Amino acid sequence: MSMRLMTADGWRTAAVAAAWGTGCLGMLQLQNLPYDFGHGICGVWGCGPPIQALLACHGFWAVNLATLLWIGQQCLPTIWRRRMANFALVAAIGGLVAVAVYQMLFWFPHVTADVRRYIVQRCLFSVAILVDAPLVQLAAFGLVGRWLPGERAPGSEQPHHDSPTAAAVTINSPETAPH
Repeated sequence: MSMRLMTADGWRTAAVAAAWGTGCLGMLQLQNLPYDFGHGICGVWGCGPPIQALLACHGFWAVNLATLLWIGQQCLPTIWRRRMANFALVAAIGGLVAVAVYQMLFWFPHVTADVRRYIVQRCLFSVAILVDAPLVQLAAFGLVGRWLPGERAPGSEQPHHDSPTAAAVTINSPETAPH
């Protein structure tokens, strides 16, 4: 007699979790690249951290958001995937506007007139070194999420019990009818 330790769904979940963990760990290991890129994004607008650290942080966010996008594509109905993508786009645009406003209020007045012409580079620099808020990754998440096909293959749609049609079926089913 053999005992099944994991179902097919269990193995699939374990494989996804292992791929996600490996991707996250791999991205974070980019900080240890032996090549010295130096401070590649320096200019009159400022000087950022080493390129390896930026790649590691931004790559980590990309892996996490790509995993969410994949899970959403597998599990969520089209309307919720679209809402998730729209929210990500709005959040990214809002973050970019906030960075620009912040730079206009706090950097622009304190620099000389000849450096003020670099305001666009300063804003892009600020977005590049802003590893706590993944604005570029959120924008990509939103754009890709909106671009993905809206319908799944036949038979892959899971019934959702919180949908109005499921509630109507439940209300009108013979099991729930008053006796």
